[in-house]
Amino acid sequence: MESPTIPICKRCNDRGYFVYEDEDACKFLKECECQLQAKIEWQMKKSGLFDEFERCDLKKFKTTEVWQAKMKDIAERFSKEPVNRFLFMSGQVGCGKTMLSTGVFKELLKKGYTGKYVLWRQTLMKLKMLVNDETYFDELDKLRTVDVLYIDDFLKGGKEPTEADVKVAYDIINSRYLKHGGITILSTEYMLEAITDIDEAIGSRIAEKSKGAMIQISSDKNRNMRFKE
Repeated sequence: MESPTIPICKRCNDRGYFVYEDEDACKFLKECECQLQAKIEWQMKKSGLFDEFERCDLKKFKTTEVWQAKMKDIAERFSKEPVNRFLFMSGQVGCGKTMLSTGVFKELLKKGYTGKYVLWRQTLMKLKMLVNDETYFDELDKLRTVDVLYIDDFLKGGKEPTEADVKVAYDIINSRYLKHGGITILSTEYMLEAITDIDEAIGSRIAEKSKGAMIQISSDKNRNMRFKE
């Protein structure tokens, strides 16, 4: 005779819901908190960054320099009040942009937001192949509708962005700019001024949406923490 399975959640006995009684003695079925946790874990695994989440944690980010403390402060504040905003992290290679961006992304997924991580070069190639196809806007819509879109290495492609690259970048940024309640995380080596020189419409939208949540680290090899680890 098999031993009975012990439920993981004692509140709902793994049913996913429980009976809730309000002040008027009316009873309702209410989703159990364990379901929210299961959804969060699924979102984190689906994001493609699950293995990076242990390393990329806001609490683990070292702040031995003043500029690092400022970066961490902006990232932490954004993770608490992100709605309808952009987090823009740009500048020096190895300064911690990706670690903080990923840390913020993780915190938002833990709060129950749906999220999608994309590496710019791969996404660019895919969309450019579809740009003259009716499925282009279907793919773009997937990036527009998600609660949190995290774009890593924005505009990085090994050379200066072409006209076709700029079109794709504008379509993505503009769709996020227009999405009510949308959250966008951008990690890039391009400073905002350089992006604005490439396309003012893209730069101005990023500038407007990332007020109070913009981090720009000027080029300085001493700020590349990979050499010091």
